[in-house]
Amino acid sequence: MRNEALFSRTKRVRHAEDDAAASYPAPRLAEETGISDVTLYHWRKQARVEGIAVPADRKNPEKWPSEDKFAIVLETAPLNEARRAEYCRQKGRYAEQIEAWRKACEILEISVRT
Repeated sequence: MRNEALFSRTKRVRHAEDDAAASYPAPRLAEETGISDVTLYHWRKQARVEGIAVPADRKNPEKWPSEDKFAIVLETAPLNEARRAEYCRQKGRYAEQIEAWRKACEILEISVRT
């Protein structure tokens, strides 16, 4: 029974994320899913360790940590223009922003090499 309850909660979280609920504050998402906010914060931290972009402030991408921006650059690097545009629509991001972050990464790489 416990596994079924956990599966049900996990399914609700994934459904919520599909509906762009990833931008919900953790306490609100916790209330809607029945998963503690401590668990949600822990999952977010684990995702960041695994290189997944999980910005805390989705409203202002320019204030995101460099690690999150870099993760998005890596995530979109293998995508062609059409898939990148689809990614941006789904994630609520702008292709121009990601391109600027990619260029910043290249500049940083060049400055590190010299």
